[in-house]
Amino acid sequence: RCWRFTSHDYDVADDEA
Repeated sequence: RCWRFTSHDYDVADDEA
């Protein structure tokens, strides 16, 4: 899991593509 920048805020995403 990595910290990805989403349209809202920092969210945890399983995908790191």
